Amino acid sequence: MSDSSMVGRDLVFLCADTGAVVAVTWTGDERPALERAVVFLASGQTYWVDPASGGLRAALAVLDRRAGGRYDLRLSAQARPIAAPGRPIDRETTAGPYVPVGIDIAFEPASQPLVLAPGAPSAERVALARGTGSVAVGSVIHRVEGSAWSAAGSGGPADCRARAVFQDGSALFVSAAPSGPVAALVRNTRIRAVALQGFAVRGAESGRLGRTVSWTGDGRSPAGATAEIRDPDQRLTVTSADPAGPDRLSWSCAPFVFVRSGITGLGLVERRTRVAPPDSATAATAAEPADELPDPF
Repeated sequence: MSDSSMVGRDLVFLCADTGAVVAVTWTGDERPALERAVVFLASGQTYWVDPASGGLRAALAVLDRRAGGRYDLRLSAQARPIAAPGRPIDRETTAGPYVPVGIDIAFEPASQPLVLAPGAPSAERVALARGTGSVAVGSVIHRVEGSAWSAAGSGGPADCRARAVFQDGSALFVSAAPSGPVAALVRNTRIRAVALQGFAVRGAESGRLGRTVSWTGDGRSPAGATAEIRDPDQRLTVTSADPAGPDRLSWSCAPFVFVRSGITGLGLVERRTRVAPPDSATAATAAEPADELPDPF
């Protein structure tokens, strides 16, 4: 853990058996403050927790068991079911019903931590962990067991991240920051940085995450991969005001199916970017009817 109490942290948990994907983002160490959480179920249901969007209660605890890096993550919150994930959600104006969600997962390290792009503004400290526990949505409890990528640090204002776990037990963390793509590869609990090139997101528009992502490795290790969205209806996109200017900030994520060297895996792709607001004058002009309709004959 970092010495800074305000450093950003996130954890992406992947359960290959149930297909559940859980992403939790918070700040702080001893008293973590939840920024957001998302639960994706293989059935196609998506649940979003955002304490800043108004009225959502959430209690997050990250409990260090002080035994070989083991810790527990517990979250109890009111989540918003996403009925139309394909449409961007305005964080300031969104409203809707709530569903109780609970996350209780115990983690133990599966690799040593690794600093990606040390010295760069987008440097992240990443590590792989194994987790076992439960995810509850309403009165339904899902028993989960799988792997998780944890990260601490901050990326640039516009970037893309991909986390995946493969059927052979290997795992991959990719960060495509403005300074260039970097990655961490775990095989047999050994973690190391690998060089990447040709990172591409296809089908992205208006801040939304594209349907496919791909990149190539440096040729010395099978770090290159392709990924395709698991379910387009599980693409969650949230927009909010940019405090630094007139643009909107867009954050989008979805579960993806990965393929690396013929081996498939489950993962999550996340994209953050700035989106220019619509030109209200242009929109109004386009919406105005013409003075005279053309003669159809």
